[in-house]
Amino acid sequence: MTESELNLLQQSHFFEHLSPDELKALQKITHIKHYKDDNIIFYKGDAPKHLYILLEGVIQIYKHDKKAREVIMLTESGVASFAELATFEQIPFPANCKSVTDVTIALIDYDQLREKFLSSPTISLAIIKSLSTRVRSLSSLIDRELIFSAEQKVAEFLTHHQEDTNTMKHHQIATELNIAPETLSRVLAKFFKEDILSSRQPIVIKDFELLNEKFDS
Repeated sequence: MTESELNLLQQSHFFEHLSPDELKALQKITHIKHYKDDNIIFYKGDAPKHLYILLEGVIQIYKHDKKAREVIMLTESGVASFAELATFEQIPFPANCKSVTDVTIALIDYDQLREKFLSSPTISLAIIKSLSTRVRSLSSLIDRELIFSAEQKVAEFLTHHQEDTNTMKHHQIATELNIAPETLSRVLAKFFKEDILSSRQPIVIKDFELLNEKFDS
């Protein structure tokens, strides 16, 4: 593990308060893996043996629907933990995970992590907060997939991911929202016509109040 990778690992909310001695102990049970873009990190049904900390890059957790289309469950960028619920519960991964860009991941041996670190109140509290965040994310996903219209999906994404719209292509946003690219184009054209957007490519929000009304409607 390089010094820069160690510094990134220490930025994880799990380990940001470790002492120097604890950090050294963590290094001993951690190894670093690098994946090129569009590589599988784990498959649904695999047994979790590590706590995964994304240090650099972007990953996606996804499933396939009955028509074999990808349904994106989570997109995460570093520094962040992911798939921690399966690891802590020691249950098979419920979905697949792949790299979207070149990524660097810290894999921490879970058995040793549990033995040496999980008795720490600070780390335990960070785990509780992390799992609480995952529950909220799942609730948001359920709302988006089962309740929201296409316009609400797009409005919600633009409201909460303004920085991402500068770097993501339209087909990437459509994949993230699990809608057809044509549907996204139609919604963006409608928002542009209604003066919610001043530009569709790149996406530039003109009226945040009207955008929020779309999301809340």
